[in-house]
Amino acid sequence: MFSGVNDFAFYLGLGAFIGVWQTARRAPQDDLLRWIGASWVVLLGALLGARVGFVLFHLGYYQRHLAEILQLWMGGLDWPGALAGGLAALGIVWRSWRKPFGQLADGLAPLALPLAAGAWLGCWGSGCAYGAPMPGWGGMAVPDESGAVIRRFPLQLMAVLALIVLAAWFEIRHPRPSPAGSYAGRVALGLGALMLLASFLRADPAPRWAGLRPDTWVALLWVIADLAIIWKFRLFGGDADATSP
Repeated sequence: MFSGVNDFAFYLGLGAFIGVWQTARRAPQDDLLRWIGASWVVLLGALLGARVGFVLFHLGYYQRHLAEILQLWMGGLDWPGALAGGLAALGIVWRSWRKPFGQLADGLAPLALPLAAGAWLGCWGSGCAYGAPMPGWGGMAVPDESGAVIRRFPLQLMAVLALIVLAAWFEIRHPRPSPAGSYAGRVALGLGALMLLASFLRADPAPRWAGLRPDTWVALLWVIADLAIIWKFRLFGGDADATSP
């Protein structure tokens, strides 16, 4: 879960800007404005979902402080909620646009990795999603949610570097044109696997469901669902006759 506002808002906005730029760079130039508009719809859905998810996880507090629900500048976002909100917004764009879903998902997939990198950078300075204490040479001074700074495993930095490598790999290795949906599937699988691994390395407080953090369960289901979709796509063809933009 995300908290803090200043650094986090800046880096999250930077990640969103880079994601929209990447989407526009890959989009057909004769339909550029439409793709940019779709990008912002998905980003807005992710933001609203992230806020709703955070409020639901802290419902007892917000039932006593209803006015703070809309005060986003006070912090409080949740990545599983962002995932749900972004997917819901993607569905709305798909229904209104009536474009093959695989092509639409491929065209908007470049939003995901920069946005995630911006969120992890924001957490680095805002005291969220931090690693376990690591007093040795490999530790970095990282604040927690109370503002206390101690040397910790550099989880946020490692996540950002992994996302940069992942984005570069997809840019270099992903062939174009390719079967519609394959690029989005690979991006989703890579990001889901990274979030799953990171969830086991997080030391910030969170409730436990059957011994695991809620975000661990979400990431696990995300990876399983994406693998199932890719498996079905390869077996039955899916949108193999269509190509990505």
